[in-house]
Amino acid sequence: LIGWSCPAGRHPTCSCGPPLSARPAVMEAASKWADLGGCCCGKVTLRQATIFLCAGMVIAGCVAFSAELILLSLVYCAVGGLGIYAATFRDEKVMQYFVVLLCCIFLVEVTALGYYLVVQNAVVVKLAEVRCAGLQNEAECKEWMQRNLGAHFIVAFFVVATLLALGTAGVAWVAQSLAAVLALGGTGDEGLGPQAFARRYGDSKEALTKSV
Repeated sequence: LIGWSCPAGRHPTCSCGPPLSARPAVMEAASKWADLGGCCCGKVTLRQATIFLCAGMVIAGCVAFSAELILLSLVYCAVGGLGIYAATFRDEKVMQYFVVLLCCIFLVEVTALGYYLVVQNAVVVKLAEVRCAGLQNEAECKEWMQRNLGAHFIVAFFVVATLLALGTAGVAWVAQSLAAVLALGGTGDEGLGPQAFARRYGDSKEALTKSV
């Protein structure tokens, strides 16, 4: 491992396997990844990652737009647009509000998932009543839906709700790291997470100004 160096053109924020004797370098590289030092091995910065993820929220809201999900779609489009604005213009306060909104959405999604798992039998029965109402074989239809469609509906809802919650948590994690870097006086394009940024430039905007 002695003399192990980064490949040519490798981003400096990436860990390229330094010697075991360089203990501080190893710890610093690990810390950079722990606090999102650089997304996608330094090729995508925190600000860029936030913009991409928020754009994904807007797209998801547009795709899911329907009469049943109109509220969810509008929330995703509005919150995603707010995140794009905050990241594009590096607005620290708006970014903090964005993170709070994401946390609220995450709590609502987790609560909805837990509530549905508790009342899922009643939901399936109600769905069967609505779909089979007025049919000649209404009793058989209800029985078939509760036996077959019920299981698939439960699995589908659980998967979708879990993915939404994890996606929201991931966006909040990246956005919180960007908000912390902005609070320290950075731009989000340094390829550094909050901890690595504070170690390099200090923990205040004054220290950053002096270092520059």
